[in-house]
Amino acid sequence: MKKIIIAFPFLLVFIAYTAVPVLSQENQMGQLFAIHEDVVIPAKVHKYEKAAKGLASALEEHQIKTMFYNTANTSDFTYIYVTPVNRLADIDVMDAAFGELMEKMGEKAFEKTMDQFTDCYDSHRNYMIRLRSDLSYNPEYGYNPEDGMNYRKWEFFHAYPGKEGQMRTVLEKWKALYTKHSIQGGYRIYQGEMGTDMPLIVVVESAKDAVDFATKRQQVIDKLGQEGEDLWNETIALTRKLEFKTGMMRPDLSYTSGRVVSVTETGK
Repeated sequence: MKKIIIAFPFLLVFIAYTAVPVLSQENQMGQLFAIHEDVVIPAKVHKYEKAAKGLASALEEHQIKTMFYNTANTSDFTYIYVTPVNRLADIDVMDAAFGELMEKMGEKAFEKTMDQFTDCYDSHRNYMIRLRSDLSYNPEYGYNPEDGMNYRKWEFFHAYPGKEGQMRTVLEKWKALYTKHSIQGGYRIYQGEMGTDMPLIVVVESAKDAVDFATKRQQVIDKLGQEGEDLWNETIALTRKLEFKTGMMRPDLSYTSGRVVSVTETGK
Protein backbone atom coordinates (compact mmCIF):
# COMPACT_ATOMS: atom_id res chain seq x y z
CA MET A 1 0.00 0.00 0.00
CA LYS A 2 2.90 2.34 0.69
CA LYS A 3 3.91 2.62 -2.94
CA ILE A 4 0.50 3.89 -3.98
CA ILE A 5 1.90 7.37 -3.36
CA ILE A 6 4.42 6.92 -6.15
CA ALA A 7 2.52 4.55 -8.40
CA PHE A 8 -0.59 6.58 -9.16
CA PRO A 9 1.20 9.51 -10.89
CA PHE A 10 2.95 7.00 -13.15
CA LEU A 11 -0.43 5.42 -13.82
CA LEU A 12 -1.67 8.77 -15.13
CA VAL A 13 1.15 8.84 -17.68
CA PHE A 14 0.25 5.30 -18.67
CA ILE A 15 -3.42 6.24 -19.01
CA ALA A 16 -2.69 9.13 -21.32
CA TYR A 17 -1.24 6.79 -23.92
CA THR A 18 -3.46 3.73 -23.56
CA ALA A 19 -7.07 4.91 -23.87
CA VAL A 20 -8.70 1.85 -25.47
CA PRO A 21 -12.45 1.21 -25.78
CA VAL A 22 -13.66 -1.97 -24.12
CA LEU A 23 -17.32 -2.85 -24.61
CA SER A 24 -18.47 0.30 -26.33
CA GLN A 25 -17.33 3.82 -26.99
CA GLU A 26 -20.75 5.32 -26.55
CA ASN A 27 -21.28 4.16 -22.94
CA GLN A 28 -18.39 5.30 -20.78
CA MET A 29 -20.42 7.09 -18.09
CA GLY A 30 -20.60 4.38 -15.44
CA GLN A 31 -18.87 4.92 -12.08
CA LEU A 32 -15.11 4.70 -12.47
CA PHE A 33 -12.97 3.08 -9.75
CA ALA A 34 -9.25 3.29 -9.07
CA ILE A 35 -7.92 -0.01 -7.74
CA HIS A 36 -4.72 -0.69 -5.85
CA GLU A 37 -3.69 -4.30 -5.18
CA ASP A 38 -1.02 -5.70 -2.88
CA VAL A 39 -0.12 -9.38 -3.16
CA VAL A 40 0.85 -10.07 0.43
CA ILE A 41 3.34 -12.69 1.56
CA PRO A 42 1.27 -15.25 3.53
CA ALA A 43 3.57 -15.21 6.55
CA LYS A 44 3.32 -11.40 6.70
CA VAL A 45 -0.48 -11.13 6.69
CA HIS A 46 -0.73 -10.25 10.39
CA LYS A 47 1.89 -7.50 10.06
CA TYR A 48 0.30 -6.19 6.88
CA GLU A 49 -3.19 -5.98 8.36
CA LYS A 50 -1.84 -4.20 11.43
CA ALA A 51 -0.21 -1.67 9.10
CA ALA A 52 -3.40 -1.26 7.06
CA LYS A 53 -5.43 -0.63 10.20
CA GLY A 54 -2.83 1.88 11.33
CA LEU A 55 -3.09 3.80 8.08
CA ALA A 56 -6.90 3.87 8.21
CA SER A 57 -6.75 5.05 11.82
CA ALA A 58 -4.33 7.84 10.88
CA LEU A 59 -6.58 9.02 8.06
CA GLU A 60 -9.53 8.99 10.48
CA GLU A 61 -7.67 10.75 13.27
CA HIS A 62 -6.47 13.54 11.00
CA GLN A 63 -9.79 13.83 9.14
CA ILE A 64 -8.44 13.49 5.60
CA LYS A 65 -11.55 14.30 3.59
CA THR A 66 -10.10 13.80 0.11
CA MET A 67 -9.52 10.06 0.53
CA PHE A 68 -11.98 7.17 0.56
CA TYR A 69 -11.48 3.45 -0.03
CA ASN A 70 -13.17 0.15 0.60
CA THR A 71 -10.91 -2.83 1.17
CA ALA A 72 -11.26 -6.50 0.32
CA ASN A 73 -8.96 -9.46 0.55
CA THR A 74 -9.04 -12.60 -1.54
CA SER A 75 -8.24 -16.17 -0.57
CA ASP A 76 -4.86 -15.90 -2.33
CA PHE A 77 -3.73 -13.09 0.03
CA THR A 78 -4.36 -10.23 -2.40
CA TYR A 79 -5.57 -7.04 -0.71
CA ILE A 80 -7.67 -4.73 -2.87
CA TYR A 81 -8.31 -1.03 -2.23
CA VAL A 82 -11.26 0.37 -4.20
CA THR A 83 -11.76 4.13 -4.58
CA PRO A 84 -14.54 5.74 -6.64
CA VAL A 85 -13.35 8.60 -8.84
CA ASN A 86 -15.28 10.99 -11.03
CA ARG A 87 -12.61 11.30 -13.69
CA LEU A 88 -9.10 10.02 -14.31
CA ALA A 89 -7.50 13.27 -13.19
CA ASP A 90 -9.03 12.81 -9.71
CA ILE A 91 -6.16 10.44 -8.98
CA ASP A 92 -4.08 13.59 -8.46
CA VAL A 93 -6.39 14.44 -5.56
CA MET A 94 -5.90 10.97 -4.05
CA ASP A 95 -2.14 11.39 -4.27
CA ALA A 96 -2.37 14.81 -2.62
CA ALA A 97 -4.34 13.28 0.27
CA PHE A 98 -1.23 11.41 1.39
CA GLY A 99 0.70 14.67 1.27
CA GLU A 100 -1.95 16.23 3.51
CA LEU A 101 -1.70 13.31 5.92
CA MET A 102 2.08 13.67 6.09
CA GLU A 103 1.75 17.40 6.77
CA LYS A 104 -0.74 16.83 9.59
CA MET A 105 1.10 13.88 11.16
CA GLY A 106 4.60 15.16 10.67
CA GLU A 107 7.10 13.56 8.31
CA LYS A 108 8.64 11.17 10.82
CA ALA A 109 5.30 9.85 12.11
CA PHE A 110 4.04 9.47 8.54
CA GLU A 111 7.11 7.54 7.44
CA LYS A 112 6.83 5.30 10.50
CA THR A 113 3.19 4.53 9.60
CA MET A 114 4.03 3.71 5.99
CA ASP A 115 7.17 1.76 6.87
CA GLN A 116 4.98 -0.79 8.64
CA PHE A 117 4.13 -2.14 5.17
CA THR A 118 7.80 -2.83 4.40
CA ASP A 119 8.58 -6.43 3.36
CA CYS A 120 4.90 -7.45 3.54
CA TYR A 121 4.41 -7.96 -0.21
CA ASP A 122 6.47 -8.74 -3.30
CA SER A 123 4.22 -7.15 -5.92
CA HIS A 124 1.50 -4.57 -6.30
CA ARG A 125 -0.35 -2.90 -9.15
CA ASN A 126 -2.83 -0.14 -9.99
CA TYR A 127 -5.63 -0.23 -12.55
CA MET A 128 -9.06 1.17 -13.37
CA ILE A 129 -12.45 -0.49 -13.73
CA ARG A 130 -15.88 0.90 -14.52
CA LEU A 131 -19.23 -0.24 -13.15
CA ARG A 132 -21.71 -1.10 -15.88
CA SER A 133 -25.06 -0.77 -14.12
CA ASP A 134 -26.79 -1.07 -17.49
CA LEU A 135 -25.46 -4.64 -17.80
CA SER A 136 -25.83 -5.56 -14.11
CA TYR A 137 -28.79 -7.27 -12.47
CA ASN A 138 -30.07 -5.73 -9.23
CA PRO A 139 -26.59 -4.21 -8.64
CA GLU A 140 -27.37 -2.88 -5.15
CA TYR A 141 -28.01 -6.40 -3.82
CA GLY A 142 -25.65 -7.26 -0.96
CA TYR A 143 -23.95 -3.86 -0.82
CA ASN A 144 -25.73 -2.54 2.26
CA PRO A 145 -23.31 -3.14 5.17
CA GLU A 146 -26.27 -3.88 7.43
CA ASP A 147 -27.10 -6.97 5.34
CA GLY A 148 -23.92 -8.70 6.51
CA MET A 149 -23.10 -9.90 2.99
CA ASN A 150 -19.36 -9.35 2.94
CA TYR A 151 -18.47 -12.54 1.06
CA ARG A 152 -17.51 -11.93 -2.58
CA LYS A 153 -17.07 -14.07 -5.67
CA TRP A 154 -15.20 -12.46 -8.56
CA GLU A 155 -15.29 -13.97 -12.05
CA PHE A 156 -12.89 -12.54 -14.64
CA PHE A 157 -13.92 -13.08 -18.25
CA HIS A 158 -11.14 -12.20 -20.69
CA ALA A 159 -12.91 -11.88 -24.04
CA TYR A 160 -11.28 -12.46 -27.39
CA PRO A 161 -10.18 -9.15 -28.94
CA GLY A 162 -12.75 -8.04 -31.49
CA LYS A 163 -15.57 -9.87 -29.67
CA GLU A 164 -16.52 -6.97 -27.40
CA GLY A 165 -19.83 -6.34 -29.15
CA GLN A 166 -20.84 -9.98 -28.94
CA MET A 167 -19.86 -10.12 -25.27
CA ARG A 168 -22.00 -7.07 -24.56
CA THR A 169 -24.94 -8.79 -26.26
CA VAL A 170 -24.41 -11.90 -24.13
CA LEU A 171 -24.37 -9.82 -20.96
CA GLU A 172 -27.65 -8.21 -22.01
CA LYS A 173 -29.07 -11.71 -22.51
CA TRP A 174 -28.00 -12.75 -19.00
CA LYS A 175 -29.72 -9.74 -17.49
CA ALA A 176 -32.88 -10.45 -19.50
CA LEU A 177 -32.82 -14.12 -18.46
CA TYR A 178 -32.47 -13.27 -14.77
CA THR A 179 -35.32 -10.78 -15.14
CA LYS A 180 -37.51 -13.31 -16.94
CA HIS A 181 -37.12 -15.83 -14.12
CA SER A 182 -37.34 -13.20 -11.33
CA ILE A 183 -34.06 -14.37 -9.84
CA GLN A 184 -33.58 -13.24 -6.26
CA GLY A 185 -30.22 -11.70 -5.62
CA GLY A 186 -28.09 -9.80 -8.07
CA TYR A 187 -24.69 -9.23 -9.59
CA ARG A 188 -22.52 -6.36 -10.72
CA ILE A 189 -20.73 -6.10 -14.05
CA TYR A 190 -17.48 -4.18 -14.27
CA GLN A 191 -15.45 -3.59 -17.39
CA GLY A 192 -11.69 -3.47 -17.20
CA GLU A 193 -10.07 -0.24 -18.26
CA MET A 194 -6.57 1.19 -17.93
CA GLY A 195 -4.03 -1.19 -16.47
CA THR A 196 -6.11 -4.35 -17.06
CA ASP A 197 -5.72 -7.11 -19.62
CA MET A 198 -8.46 -5.86 -21.95
CA PRO A 199 -11.03 -6.71 -23.03
CA LEU A 200 -12.06 -7.77 -19.54
CA ILE A 201 -15.42 -8.27 -17.82
CA VAL A 202 -15.61 -8.83 -14.04
CA VAL A 203 -18.77 -10.31 -12.53
CA VAL A 204 -19.11 -9.75 -8.78
CA GLU A 205 -21.63 -11.50 -6.53
CA SER A 206 -22.26 -11.10 -2.81
CA ALA A 207 -23.31 -13.56 -0.09
CA LYS A 208 -23.06 -14.05 3.65
CA ASP A 209 -20.43 -16.77 3.31
CA ALA A 210 -19.23 -19.51 0.96
CA VAL A 211 -22.07 -21.89 1.89
CA ASP A 212 -24.69 -19.20 1.34
CA PHE A 213 -23.15 -18.40 -2.05
CA ALA A 214 -23.02 -22.05 -3.18
CA THR A 215 -26.62 -22.63 -2.09
CA LYS A 216 -27.95 -19.59 -3.94
CA ARG A 217 -25.84 -20.29 -7.02
CA GLN A 218 -27.28 -23.79 -7.30
CA GLN A 219 -30.81 -22.40 -6.94
CA VAL A 220 -30.14 -20.02 -9.83
CA ILE A 221 -28.71 -22.81 -12.00
CA ASP A 222 -31.76 -24.96 -11.33
CA LYS A 223 -34.17 -22.13 -12.10
CA LEU A 224 -32.48 -21.07 -15.35
CA GLY A 225 -32.30 -24.66 -16.57
CA GLN A 226 -31.38 -25.33 -20.18
CA GLU A 227 -31.63 -21.64 -21.07
CA GLY A 228 -28.90 -20.87 -18.58
CA GLU A 229 -26.72 -23.74 -19.79
CA ASP A 230 -27.02 -22.63 -23.41
CA LEU A 231 -26.19 -19.03 -22.54
CA TRP A 232 -23.21 -20.14 -20.47
CA ASN A 233 -21.86 -22.04 -23.48
CA GLU A 234 -22.36 -18.93 -25.60
CA THR A 235 -20.44 -16.89 -23.04
CA ILE A 236 -17.54 -19.33 -22.85
CA ALA A 237 -17.25 -19.36 -26.64
CA LEU A 238 -16.31 -15.66 -26.48
CA THR A 239 -13.88 -16.10 -23.57
CA ARG A 240 -10.17 -16.77 -24.07
CA LYS A 241 -9.39 -16.96 -20.33
CA LEU A 242 -11.56 -17.33 -17.22
CA GLU A 243 -10.41 -16.75 -13.65
CA PHE A 244 -12.21 -17.03 -10.30
CA LYS A 245 -11.45 -15.49 -6.93
CA THR A 246 -13.25 -15.51 -3.60
CA GLY A 247 -12.78 -13.31 -0.59
CA MET A 248 -14.28 -10.90 1.89
CA MET A 249 -14.92 -7.21 2.16
CA ARG A 250 -12.90 -5.77 5.03
CA PRO A 251 -14.59 -2.79 6.69
CA ASP A 252 -11.93 -2.92 9.40
CA LEU A 253 -9.23 -2.10 6.82
CA SER A 254 -11.27 0.52 4.96
CA TYR A 255 -11.40 4.28 5.25
CA THR A 256 -14.84 5.62 4.41
CA SER A 257 -15.06 8.84 6.41
CA GLY A 258 -13.75 10.98 3.58
CA ARG A 259 -14.38 11.09 -0.14
CA VAL A 260 -12.37 11.72 -3.27
CA VAL A 261 -12.94 15.32 -4.29
CA SER A 262 -12.96 15.95 -8.03
CA VAL A 263 -10.31 18.20 -9.52
CA THR A 264 -13.20 20.36 -10.68
CA GLU A 265 -14.00 21.04 -7.01
CA THR A 266 -10.40 21.87 -6.13
CA GLY A 267 -9.98 24.20 -9.08
CA LYS A 268 -7.21 22.11 -10.66
